[in-house]
Amino acid sequence: MIKNKLYRAWFYFRTGFSIYLSLPITIIGLVTTTYYLIPFIKYIIPDYPFFILLATAIIFPLGIAFGYYHYKRTDLYKTEQTINAETNPYMVNKIPQVNIAFWIAYVQLLKKFNIPTDDIEKIINDSGGLIETKWEDTQKEYLDWSKKPLNEEYLNQIIEIGLKFNNFIGKPLGRCLDVGCGNGMISGKSYEEVGYQYLFPNPEKDYVIGLDPLPLIKEPKWINEFIQNKIENMHFPDEYFDTVVMATSLEHLEDPDEALHTIHDALKPSGRLYIWMTVHLRPFHDPHHPNCFTIYDVLDLLIGNDFKLGEIYREDFSNIADTVFIKVERR
Repeated sequence: MIKNKLYRAWFYFRTGFSIYLSLPITIIGLVTTTYYLIPFIKYIIPDYPFFILLATAIIFPLGIAFGYYHYKRTDLYKTEQTINAETNPYMVNKIPQVNIAFWIAYVQLLKKFNIPTDDIEKIINDSGGLIETKWEDTQKEYLDWSKKPLNEEYLNQIIEIGLKFNNFIGKPLGRCLDVGCGNGMISGKSYEEVGYQYLFPNPEKDYVIGLDPLPLIKEPKWINEFIQNKIENMHFPDEYFDTVVMATSLEHLEDPDEALHTIHDALKPSGRLYIWMTVHLRPFHDPHHPNCFTIYDVLDLLIGNDFKLGEIYREDFSNIADTVFIKVERR
């Protein structure tokens, strides 16, 4: 008990001194030392109180300007927050364990009491909403993007997250549908050339069907069969797939609600849907994506299409958007 109080006292002292005392003491000491140790200043400004006022008039605006620049314009602050997030387990898990869990329960409760859909949509839209871009335009944007060389750091990040998504999936795929598998190109090269892969099927046990509205330029090596079409146009047999995977494709769909309805019916009971996507803190216009989702939009879509929510994993923290992995099952 005494040890705990000593730790608390030390923490309060350190916080109070560093925030409220150290800065004024440092400024007073610096100004006084400067005035008395640099001889020519006393000749130019013989009045010490006037020197204090002059120094204050210069230091405060400069401090405000540098502080503003630090928070608004530099990567240094973003790096600080990233380090805080990485080293603080409460911060790391806040969104998946608190915010997301809250909205899962909240939207499920609204559905349970049969709140009219319009009312739910209003609640969701008030919290963020969905901003749409014309689907045909984004397909051309994506095709152009896949052919252009990417920044090496950004490309390596995509490759790394793809491998993490594979680890998130974990279980055998069985008969699997890869929705939005892409045209097989990234950064102007094939997936295989750059090492981009998010599915590692067992050739003896798994069978993967790739589906994408764009024609293949280079077939991904994990695909056994390819269908060029939109998921919204497909009519698979009921309870046909063990697993459906959507790797950065939900944002590219023309009609996400219809797509999830199709996927739900095509999955076997307790079949798994794995989603890798970007969720935004607030909606905005993005020419590369017809849909920019907040987490509230995604939860409403999944619960509205009768999926049982399972795991949620967040990869990023410091940007305006989070890369998330979501696992749901057909009820």
